[in-house]
Amino acid sequence: RSDMQQLRRIAEQTGLIHLNFNPVQEALVLIGNREAVRDARMLITYLWSLRNYYREQEKKAKEEEGRRQDEYDALSQCEQVRFEFHASLTKYVIGTKGANIEKAKDIDGVRHIWV
Repeated sequence: RSDMQQLRRIAEQTGLIHLNFNPVQEALVLIGNREAVRDARMLITYLWSLRNYYREQEKKAKEEEGRRQDEYDALSQCEQVRFEFHASLTKYVIGTKGANIEKAKDIDGVRHIWV
């Protein structure tokens, strides 16, 4: 919904006489009884906080998408080396608490390990 539609809906739900945006003062104008103005202010504050929250979440999601794309691009340029071993040896390949995997990650040029 547009901002004005949301403001109109808030005005209707709270029983305000008038609710509008004054571009000269960059302020909302709320006219009504004390309770209606208080309720409208509460709803507007909540609405704007939600809008800011979702804007921040969208920004984080786009940044994460960029990071994942960069990681994908980097991994797609890598050379794959595959080793076959019997399933009973898996615990030795991984090592205690993943110690062998961590050692392998420390090798220069190793980007990703999949067991």
